[in-house]
Amino acid sequence: ILAEVGFHMASVAGNHLYDCGPYGVIDTVEKLKSLGICPAGGGASIMEAKKPAVVEREGRRIGMLSYNCTGPRLGWATSQKPGANYVAVETAYIPARDMPGCPAKIHTFLWPQNLQAMQEEIAGLKKDMDLVIVAFHKGNGGDHPRLDEYERPLCHAAIDAGADMIFAHHHHVLKGVELYKGKPVYHGLGNFVCVTHAMTAGYNDTPEMVAYLK
Repeated sequence: ILAEVGFHMASVAGNHLYDCGPYGVIDTVEKLKSLGICPAGGGASIMEAKKPAVVEREGRRIGMLSYNCTGPRLGWATSQKPGANYVAVETAYIPARDMPGCPAKIHTFLWPQNLQAMQEEIAGLKKDMDLVIVAFHKGNGGDHPRLDEYERPLCHAAIDAGADMIFAHHHHVLKGVELYKGKPVYHGLGNFVCVTHAMTAGYNDTPEMVAYLK
């Protein structure tokens, strides 16, 4: 259906890419390729997962990079393991008051070296493309439309490096849109179609999934 309705690129770096394990990652990526849809953000190794999706239309080259910023880290690719491309986001919990058990302030941030590595990849792609799209799987784990502390700096850094537009996904709600240096940032597109059997009780009865569904 994706091919029939006209999709030519797919961002696959998300928190569910590894739901069916390493073979599920490879099966997903190869199926997209067989349909003529160029995937970005996943593959048999981190080297494959970092490769951009590239299409040409009306004499213009369009490239897309895809990054998972949410985890689970088990689903991230390595040099010898299939999975998703990623940018690691860190979380610090700081007590709001000097009292045991009090609520904590939540601080989310990226290490400068991780941000620089992402920017170098975007800048490298921009040299060969007329238009660069960066897709982020980002944001907090719930369906709240707020932006976490790291989200806008992450997107702005991508545009500073050469991205022409940012598309983000993860939440099941629409989030805000902003223009940064004249470039659009879609912080959360919500759902187009949301269907999965991997998290359906009765279909996936592994101990891990049963515990998650509780």
